[in-house]
Amino acid sequence: MTTSGWILLVLLLAGPMATHSQPLEHLNGLDDSHYQLMSSTTLEHDYHIYVRVPPGTKPSEKLPTVYLLDGGNTFPMLVPYAKYLGFFDELPPLPPVILVGIAYGTDDWRQGNRRSTDFTLPAAGQDHYGGAESFHRFLTAELIPWVEKNHPSDPQQRMLFGQSLGGQFAIYCAMFQPTTFAGLIASNPAIHRNTKQFTKAIEPTQSQPRLFIMQADGDGEVYQQSRDVWLTYWDNKPHHWQLQVKTATGHTHMSSVPSAFRQGMMWLLSNDKQAQAGQQDEQDNEPR
Repeated sequence: MTTSGWILLVLLLAGPMATHSQPLEHLNGLDDSHYQLMSSTTLEHDYHIYVRVPPGTKPSEKLPTVYLLDGGNTFPMLVPYAKYLGFFDELPPLPPVILVGIAYGTDDWRQGNRRSTDFTLPAAGQDHYGGAESFHRFLTAELIPWVEKNHPSDPQQRMLFGQSLGGQFAIYCAMFQPTTFAGLIASNPAIHRNTKQFTKAIEPTQSQPRLFIMQADGDGEVYQQSRDVWLTYWDNKPHHWQLQVKTATGHTHMSSVPSAFRQGMMWLLSNDKQAQAGQQDEQDNEPR
């Protein structure tokens, strides 16, 4: 055997040992997380569901539950972060919450990532857009009932977190499906391709979900402009959602996710008086 052949053989034999990764159970930041494959009959698509219930939760307790869109990325990011926010030196600490990650198992649409369909309303020239209503039906008919049956989840404190197109879905739910979630966080919502869908008459309702929007000061201009159009349109028109808008200084479209989660959760879990005060602060101080 030639020298190069021996080197190749050694690399092949050593490769598995050299690249062996430790089991995920040693990532203690994700402890007490559980996995469920959910084959949706509504959408005829598989979703990978990850649930983390805070350890020590009593069976009789009912906890706020946050559904994380793009859960393949946001769940492993925000579960350890939520743990940190619950430590004693955080003032105020984040109360215990259940986190539910909704994952596709891939970032590639060719391999089954449906976010551009699931999270969006129709848009001209975007044939794959427009599946928000169907995805919402999957949540309400399949996922949410399963979560609330098998975990100590409070139906009165359902929340949703979405980034970018996920933020579009959060706004969609606040506007058109206001009874599903009590609170929603839209991190840098991307409504630039279908802004008109979000600036039209809506049905009156008694529901008043809280909608928190985080926008990075370094976000792309096309995203900022479309949000400004939306905020200006609804600024002087009656609407049913309570709104809080904050700006993440020194952040870009993707980097402000943890800040959006932290500030959004603190506001969503605040009492009514604090929420109303926050809404007034947003109207008085936040730039358009």
